[in-house]
Formats: sequence, C-alpha cells, structure tokens
Amino acid sequence: MKSVSVFATAFVLAAGSAAQAAPILVTAVGQLVQASPIPGTTLPDFAAPIADFSDFAAYWVIDPDAGTRITTPLPAPSIGETVYFRGSVIEFGAVISGFGFDPLFLTNSPASLRQAFLLDNAISGTRITDQFSIAGGAFLDGSGLVREIAFDRDLGEDVFISLFQVNLSEGTFLPEDPPSLLDGDSFPDLDRVIETAQFRSLILRFSHGTPTTAAEMRALPQMTFNGINMFIGYTYLDDVETPEPAAIGLFGFGLAALALRRRRRAG
Repeated sequence: MKSVSVFATAFVLAAGSAAQAAPILVTAVGQLVQASPIPGTTLPDFAAPIADFSDFAAYWVIDPDAGTRITTPLPAPSIGETVYFRGSVIEFGAVISGFGFDPLFLTNSPASLRQAFLLDNAISGTRITDQFSIAGGAFLDGSGLVREIAFDRDLGEDVFISLFQVNLSEGTFLPEDPPSLLDGDSFPDLDRVIETAQFRSLILRFSHGTPTTAAEMRALPQMTFNGINMFIGYTYLDDVETPEPAAIGLFGFGLAALALRRRRRAG
C-alpha cells in the first residue's frame, strides 16, 4: 500500500503539460546478475556486497535546463561526437535488496558531477548508433579519487562503486539516415529516447583499491552486475510544484516499486 500512496502523490506533483523545461523523473527497476569477468581485467579479491539476482529500484531527476553542454569529437575511426550535459542530474537514489544481506541504499555524494552523456551518430563499421546514458561512479582529479556515489553501509575496506549507469541506445545500418538524439543544443527528448530505444542496459560495478592514476583505476579488481528484466519509465515534474529532494526520493522509489510489482504480476 505504501508504494500505491506514493504513486498517487506523484500524480499530484507531476506536470499537466509535460513541458520539456520541467525536471524529468526517470525510474528503473529490475534484477542484477553478476557478469563474467572481462578478459584482461583483474579478478575480484573481495566478497560480493550484494547477491546474484538481487532486486533493484533506482531513480534520477534530470533538469534539462541545469546542465552545461560539453562536446568533443569521437576518436577515429568513428565519426560523430560525445556530448555531456554536466550538472543535469540533480538527484539520484537506488536501493538493492535480496536474500542474505541488508538492503543497500545508494545516493549522490556531494562531489558528484551528476551528468547525462550521449553518443551522437557514432559509426562503427556499417552501423550508426546513438546512445543516451545516465552515469555516476568514481573518477580521479587533482585531489585523488572522487567517489560520486555514497552508500549506507560498509562494503569492505577500499571497496567502492566505480560505475552505476543506465544506457539507452538505438541505431541503423548504412546507408540509411541515422537516428538523432539531439536537436541543436537542446537536451535530448527523453520521451522518444525511452520509448524507441532498441537496447536498454544497466551496469553496476564495484572496485577495490586506492588508485592514483587512470591506469591504476582501470586495473583495479572489479565485480560487475548487469540489469535484467528491466522496466524504465519517466514522468515530468511541474516547475512550480517540484518537491524537495527527500520527497522526490520517496515517490521516485514509489513509482519504481509499483512498476516492479505490476511487472511481476504480469509475469
């Protein structure tokens, strides 16, 4: 019943006109399964902080008007560009639950870049691909390792979340006209991205160590979980009636939980 009441609250707060300038609440639910180690990476030397086939529910609040667009060309042989909307993700939260461990709650740390990312018209062989991602994790700057995602319990000494990312992609084969997620400098139309994406994925990666260089960061022992049986949805929030972050989190999780409940009933 709690998720239903939160879901009802969301409708009161959601925008009636769904204007693009309004913040967008994106929710994702599903399960996490441990992936096989990537060839060439260091095998994990720490215990899994979550279990295989754990349930997850996550939300992101994206403000299309808040982000700063940063564009760089893609490296050869690809043509196209990479685009960051830095500062566009203004709120994030996730909960991972399963048998045998306490639920793990994730939130943005104060140091988070909170960004959305795009690949626009990336060409690989005969395929042209667009990809939209919402990503956070860890990176290195002049002060050392910056952890973008905070968690509510000890994962083990020097164990941290190095990546939590949702990917939505679509593509075509030459010589067809490529899809496009961008219209000038505007933030991508998430309605179309979510509804028409041919591929959806979620990656959660734990790493272990205290790197001081990018090479050390890539070489850390790591453990990766991939999302399966996923449902991704969105709703627009009214500019005037946007709730406080704590309320956003509550009904963000409520939307995700209700979607998960309905998906299970349908299955």
